Amino acid sequence: MRRFSYWAAILAAWFLLAGCQEMDTSAGKLRFDRDICERCKMIISDRNHALEVVYPKERRRYYFDDVGCLALWVRDNQISWLPEALIYVTDFSNGRWIEARSAAWVEGYITPMAFGYAAFAPEKKEMLEAQGKHIYQFSEVMETIQKEKER
Repeated sequence: MRRFSYWAAILAAWFLLAGCQEMDTSAGKLRFDRDICERCKMIISDRNHALEVVYPKERRRYYFDDVGCLALWVRDNQISWLPEALIYVTDFSNGRWIEARSAAWVEGYITPMAFGYAAFAPEKKEMLEAQGKHIYQFSEVMETIQKEKER
């Protein structure tokens, strides 16, 4: 009995310590062709438009196949914690993960759910403007989509 109590205490302490570890908040945990979009429930395959929302407070990650799905999910579910979350998106030009709030957003692209916005790394902003593209901020993209009708 004494031996059981010893091992039970060790096991309980291990679980307690494991639960206290900080969450890895880096991007790129999404598994393409496996994970599904939180809103539309489609498998995420397009490596140029995917988004990953990390909410460390709940130790959760949410995945989206299009910025429009994120915008409507936030609106429809009245997500108030989004300002506290880390939001990553894949750069349209190379598929690398970048911070969505600092990205240069451009309209006019074919996207998985036809919302039409693509994100580019901030350093590509001048190049995009030289091509005559209008650059949007992440907040503008979210507001514009949220005002549109349900898709």
